[in-house]
Amino acid sequence: MLISFDKLGIMAEKTEDYAAAIGWYEKSLAVAAKFERPEFFANEVKILKKQIGDCKAKMAVPKPRELAPPRVK
Repeated sequence: MLISFDKLGIMAEKTEDYAAAIGWYEKSLAVAAKFERPEFFANEVKILKKQIGDCKAKMAVPKPRELAPPRVK
């Protein structure tokens, strides 16, 4: 499930749906945390946390249309 959720997060991120991507990555983290040996997924957890941080950073950057001054008629 961890890998499936991660793949869904990657697809959401590719379509610039960063909020959905974060949700999928957080679900992946939850799966790793529930595993009887969470240290087994230590590397994946590090990657998932980076992906979440990247998505949050991308959400904070205004899109080009938001940067353009308003049109005056």
